[in-house]
Amino acid sequence: AGALVGIGMADQRHREDGEEASRVPDTLQARCGERDANGGYRSRREQPLQSEGSGREKGSVLAWSRVVHVEILQPTSDGTFGGVCPDGLVYNLEVEGLHTYFADGFVVHNCHTIESFLLDQTGVNVNLRKLGVRTEPLPPGDEDLAPYVVWMKAVLPALRTREKVLSDVQEKEEMRSLIRRIGFVLSKIAKGSADYVIERDRAEDGGFKPDWFSIKPLRVNEYGHWLWGYGKRCLFMSATVLDAGQLCDNIGLPREKGDFVQMGSVFPKENRPIVVTPLDMRRTNRDFAWPRAAQLVDGLMNHHQREKGLLLCPSNEMLKFIADNVSKLNRMRMVFAYGKDREAKYKEHVMSSSPTVLAASGYWEGADLAGDASRFQMIPSLPRPMWHGQIKARAKIDPAWYRWLTFTKTVQGYGRSVRSETDEAITYLFDKEFVEEMNRGSGSMVPPWMKEAVRVVGQTS
Repeated sequence: AGALVGIGMADQRHREDGEEASRVPDTLQARCGERDANGGYRSRREQPLQSEGSGREKGSVLAWSRVVHVEILQPTSDGTFGGVCPDGLVYNLEVEGLHTYFADGFVVHNCHTIESFLLDQTGVNVNLRKLGVRTEPLPPGDEDLAPYVVWMKAVLPALRTREKVLSDVQEKEEMRSLIRRIGFVLSKIAKGSADYVIERDRAEDGGFKPDWFSIKPLRVNEYGHWLWGYGKRCLFMSATVLDAGQLCDNIGLPREKGDFVQMGSVFPKENRPIVVTPLDMRRTNRDFAWPRAAQLVDGLMNHHQREKGLLLCPSNEMLKFIADNVSKLNRMRMVFAYGKDREAKYKEHVMSSSPTVLAASGYWEGADLAGDASRFQMIPSLPRPMWHGQIKARAKIDPAWYRWLTFTKTVQGYGRSVRSETDEAITYLFDKEFVEEMNRGSGSMVPPWMKEAVRVVGQTS
């Protein structure tokens, strides 16, 4: 299934800005070497695709590379794609950071990720443990932005000094990226051109962790032209556009300049049934809902005891609770894919000859469980974004946006186990909010091609 937004012309304001129209802000250019709060690279690679001397100078122009040849390979009987992929795996060629490319004059992007990408580029994450300089303690709260502005201004000279003496290319580029990001955020705050929100993680004792904070913009619609401003015609495709108007508003696309086309799924609905048990999975009902969800998972794993499957939870906390409350035999079938061993565990499940169940909270996208790798998948709860920081602040002024985030991720999760027209898998979902959204009418975030596969069983509880 797919949906697209086509914008018939480039943003005039962006093109008429002259020199600025051909430039990309330094934060956008410097993404490759940025590490997240957990020390991993934000691109999910072990190291960025960047060579010595590849750091861009401030104000440099983004360069595009051209694909000169594409060959389509069909899987052969031995599963090696004509010997090109001897391990039987197909590898995706992606554009680092942007995931965007030109195709016959069109800017093409898997558009449901644009807003999160821009949010990642226009904020800053600061991990004191990785700075390598002495700093003042972080401000005590997360409501007032002013103390953080003072803190960042105070630390910038020390960061610039350290960047000059660093000899490791990777560390040097990471420091440059951090300095650019801090400078970008400070300039936006000083101009009053964007609302920013502070995020702090909580420690086990309930207080703030003392060594990390993030500052993110409330909205990123003013930055959308960094991506779509490069083309006179822009094609945005995804199975999870869900609400074209919401997408346009999120990234600053003028609604009146484009068309929205929604298509049905080419996958037969009989091959991808969804069975919904309408439990109240809100946190206020956790004491009842979580044990009941664990019972349902246990029963379904017994029913599919000879098949591989997927257990997809919105949090590791729920995942661990369910694992602790199923039978010992079913727990032994689970392969837990989270943390630093996530990819290794994913491969272990795929390659296993036993009826394992991949138990994960982070594979709503990116998992390709075709064929016998998953014949059933269980989604105990909708993946509601954590009510915290930027998401909390934005959702208060735009509730539809929060629903859009939730169901974008849900629909992505639905697609993990049925990967072609001939593939088959059944999805079990336990959340009553899915039924409520499905019955909302014209504003529903559940697309028609998904509704046609749904069967609701049992009463709301």
